Amino acid sequence: MSDIRERVARLCDSYEATAERMKALPIFNAALRVEAIGFQDFGGGLLGVLVTPWFMNLVFLPRSDGPVPAVGEEMRTHLLPAGPCEFMGTRLEGVGPIESCSLLSPMVGLESQEEARSAAIETLRLLFTPRSEAGPARPFFPSRRELLQGILRR
Repeated sequence: MSDIRERVARLCDSYEATAERMKALPIFNAALRVEAIGFQDFGGGLLGVLVTPWFMNLVFLPRSDGPVPAVGEEMRTHLLPAGPCEFMGTRLEGVGPIESCSLLSPMVGLESQEEARSAAIETLRLLFTPRSEAGPARPFFPSRRELLQGILRR
């Protein structure tokens, strides 16, 4: 896989195909669609947020020549500027290896794609803000649920 940005597009395509099968489930939020948000160079790959109608995950796509991601039950910790974050690895057909960290599931409380996109962008901003810049009152690293609930209440 020579072009990692092409993998972001294939990641979205993979989950869009899955969305067709998920529509009948009660966790499916019909106001949302699959979207890759804020993917940027990080630690030998790309890191960003994947929004789907049933989850929001922080996703790391390693470069094909980079380290092999964790697969299955093994967790890998990435040190983000805000603190450590644990990812679980898998391999998607047509995409290759990915690592993901659940941010929100199910996607209740989100009423539009714009709201989901704003939450994803703010999450990335917070995760890429070094703790020293955030000031001493900021907790080391809030739980994912606390992080997104705080963003959604704004």
